[in-house]
Amino acid sequence: MTNVPAMASRPWALLSAGLLIAASVGVFVAQAVQWSSVPADGDWQRAAERIRAQARPGDAFRVEPEWDSRPRVFLQEMEYVPAERATWFDVAPHARVWLLAEAGREDTAVENMPEGWRIGAPEPFGSVSLLLAEPPSPDPTLWDVLGDLERAKVRRERPEGQEDCQTFEDGKWPAWRCGRRDLLERVGETLQVVTNDAHRCLWAMPVDKGGRLVVHFDGVPPGTLSGHYGQPIDAIRSNRGGPVTFEVLAAGEVIHRKTFDIHEEGFLPWSVPLAPAEGASAAALTFSISAPGSQDRFFCFTARVTATGGGQ
Repeated sequence: MTNVPAMASRPWALLSAGLLIAASVGVFVAQAVQWSSVPADGDWQRAAERIRAQARPGDAFRVEPEWDSRPRVFLQEMEYVPAERATWFDVAPHARVWLLAEAGREDTAVENMPEGWRIGAPEPFGSVSLLLAEPPSPDPTLWDVLGDLERAKVRRERPEGQEDCQTFEDGKWPAWRCGRRDLLERVGETLQVVTNDAHRCLWAMPVDKGGRLVVHFDGVPPGTLSGHYGQPIDAIRSNRGGPVTFEVLAAGEVIHRKTFDIHEEGFLPWSVPLAPAEGASAAALTFSISAPGSQDRFFCFTARVTATGGGQ
């Protein structure tokens, strides 16, 4: 006797099997296309050889996408800029920056450079493009906090008294040392991972219990004062400490204030006009960093004065 339900279900089973096979083929083809677009090691190597042939002292390189580490193998002798979205401070130490980008990512590589940098036309090496970035000419920068760090007056203010930071340590990571030789209590240049992106900035851990860390500069030229600030990843992962308050003061008057929640992410841009006091030609500029509880409240910032409000 014929099994009618079984015969009726067979076309549906065949259709389902066909759809499954078609989907599998589609996934295979998509993966093949995806892998075919990934640059081969040889493409990266040929682009790296061109960089080495034309490099000048002070040059550095970046990679787009920044998580592809293969180009670094071929350029181990050259400085590498790790930031995904570079700020002025990330690239300022370098004479020029070479951009290695997967084909199709050239626009992203350009967008992830600071405003004002001059980018040359891409040169193809298979599925890799090579671009050369040069700094603005003339550079609108009038002053920057890392370049002028040695001239700063740094102190820790607490209700019970004031501690002046009197030892400046030069070197690759210049810094003021405050009291004991503790890396957390130094105030100086650093490279920090802020929300999964590494940036060059000024390490400035807050003072708690009614106190504040003060970084002061005299004779700062007027213009547009701008920069970035944020909490390194170890800070935002911690539940200890309290909100960090960052203040910018000109001639003792607050011109900018931002308070960071303990889990607040981002290397955030900030900008404010900087004017000298009446009758003065330059500004007295102060940065203040405080928190009700400083445990794990790691913090860093950048600051720069430009004549025209140039890119950060």
